[in-house]
Amino acid sequence: MIELAPILSPNTTGSNEFIELHCRQELPFTEKESLERLNQRLPGGLIINSCDRIPTFASSICELATHAHWSWPIDESLISKESIMNRIKDFATSSKLMLSSMQGKESTCDLKVIVHDLMITGEALVWSTAFTDAHSPNPLRAIAQVLNIDSSQIEGLKRTSLTLSEDLRLKQSDKFSRKLKNIYEDATILDGDSSITVHNDDDDYISLG
Repeated sequence: MIELAPILSPNTTGSNEFIELHCRQELPFTEKESLERLNQRLPGGLIINSCDRIPTFASSICELATHAHWSWPIDESLISKESIMNRIKDFATSSKLMLSSMQGKESTCDLKVIVHDLMITGEALVWSTAFTDAHSPNPLRAIAQVLNIDSSQIEGLKRTSLTLSEDLRLKQSDKFSRKLKNIYEDATILDGDSSITVHNDDDDYISLG
């Protein structure tokens, strides 16, 4: 199974993206060979820069991603830099800015919680968006509302990178490796109707059956 994570919104592009490749069995070649084989099969315009194997108990990219970073080449036929600067000031001084609901319902998504570090750098407008448990709005809609323009007119929006938190599961690799070993060893002695609970003093309960 191949998963692009977190998924890009329609009409946006990305660089420095992550793809998670889940294999049913151990691949019989090295990371370097995996990289070469994958790149040979990709459509034009795509390239995989690096490839690493991670333990099965590692957290997914979606679980680790905290912020996405965006860049939009300013189209002054759509909105001038001066107007953008005024919008940035208005946004910074506002107490909240609720995302407009497409269904006409009352919105619960405050863009002040989502959109951060909004600024002009050279000819581009850059900012970050936070991944929250409650909301992950379309970045086109979010920035369009901040700038008070139509989202359908925004072209060239790119996600330049992701910020990932530290994977605490990897720091507890001994615990997870031992737990998986117990599951494997005990599963081999189970028949279809058996049920067993495995417990170590410093582990969570694991129920099999």
